[in-house]
Amino acid sequence: MMKKTILIAIIWIGFISCQSKNIKIEGVIPDNKQTALFGKIGSEQQELLKDTNGKFKLETNQLNKGYYKINETLIFLAPGFDLNMAINDGIINFSGKGSLENNCLQKIAARKKKLNVKSKLFYEKVKLELEDFKSYLKEYTDWVYKLTKEEDLDDDFVIMENRKALLLTQFVLSKYVGVHGLNFKDTRLSDYASSLKREDFSNPKIMAKFDSIRKITTKDMLPRELRNQITSEIHAEINLNDEELLVSEANGFINLVYDILTQYGQKRRFAQRDKRPANREDYKPKELFIRDVIIDSISNKVVKEYFLRNATKRLIQSSEKYAKASYEIFTQNNTNKSYAKEIDEIYNSFLAMATGNPSPKFFNYESISDEKVSLDDFKGKYVYIDVWATWCGPCKKEIPFLKKVEKQYHGKNIVFLSISVDVQKSKKLWQNMVKSKQMTGVQLIADNAFKSDFITSYNIISIPRFILIDPEGNIISANAKRPSNPGLIEDLDSLNIK
Repeated sequence: MMKKTILIAIIWIGFISCQSKNIKIEGVIPDNKQTALFGKIGSEQQELLKDTNGKFKLETNQLNKGYYKINETLIFLAPGFDLNMAINDGIINFSGKGSLENNCLQKIAARKKKLNVKSKLFYEKVKLELEDFKSYLKEYTDWVYKLTKEEDLDDDFVIMENRKALLLTQFVLSKYVGVHGLNFKDTRLSDYASSLKREDFSNPKIMAKFDSIRKITTKDMLPRELRNQITSEIHAEINLNDEELLVSEANGFINLVYDILTQYGQKRRFAQRDKRPANREDYKPKELFIRDVIIDSISNKVVKEYFLRNATKRLIQSSEKYAKASYEIFTQNNTNKSYAKEIDEIYNSFLAMATGNPSPKFFNYESISDEKVSLDDFKGKYVYIDVWATWCGPCKKEIPFLKKVEKQYHGKNIVFLSISVDVQKSKKLWQNMVKSKQMTGVQLIADNAFKSDFITSYNIISIPRFILIDPEGNIISANAKRPSNPGLIEDLDSLNIK
């Protein structure tokens, strides 16, 4: 009887122990059309089943402690957690065991937006002197340290969040040293550089003038040696193969790795400088070199496949010439099924934009004269589309060339149509620029900037981008030559447009 009692006790203790290792999480995703995808960054995602009210539930003992994502929300899980995730008016709140860590993550996510290097606040703060800017960054790391010490949080979580905070400030510092002292309204250097031809860069007199303008416009920047020293010291601390930082969505780490890969890629690209073609469209894109660096330099499979996916997306979406080869190289070097599905969709979308296929359409875009315009309005005519924005320097460089091409084809069966991807709140800026630059042709603004259906259908992620459509509404070229390229006139003449 004693042995039987002991056996039952052992089984009961084992059951309780097993139960304590379970991880439970449930919540509601209000949008019934949105799926609930769960998984780690770099791992395959699983879809969580939802009921008719959008409620999902996951209970498992197969997960290790660490960072996971539900759709775009980063969460931290550990054995024994029993979480409830609530979304109200876009604000996420957690309750139950494990809520301390996950609400802490939400606070950090909100606070770190102030360190966004593309924000107006950043460009205000870069006016600070170096030591003052470092003090400003230290305020953030001190805040994270204090926040993670206030509650009884998981020790591994505390260590990782403080590492992430430091890396984020290091990334922001690396961007500061590159722009501090620049006068962003002074466009003399970029304007002069834009006016140069390839052969001009071998002309000593022209280069002397270029250097004199550069010295004037960059005189208030930090000394180059100091900039290089700070950046090199930051980069030297980064381990490209740190899977733990990647999976924890350490933005500072991810951005610094991309900067390092870009730096290495550009070195390879510049090594081929003597092989640069005459026309910009024939340049090998930088992502091609970055992709090769990723394959050669990153040994960790999860990290390699993450960055390889990102580079391949950009190559397929921005480089028609290298899309097929990029897709094939990706498939040879990737084992992640979720990434494979994503790249397959992007590549199939690219194939759908092949010559002869029907063009995607846009409807009721606003014109400069407040009219509603759709692509079908131009059925029966060739249509040459310029996708641009007021903030895009290379786009503005093409405007005089575009006006010249328009003039050459004036009165013929072709429409020159410019679509701005400026956000709607910048509509006044768009209207003013169209008028000030006396832009001709049909001037439209997309309904949702880069997220507009027409723009996403063409996989447009960088501008300027040019598209040529035939009178039946079929694609001639989803990535047509720029107006500055003499080859555009040859292409248009070959169509025998009357």
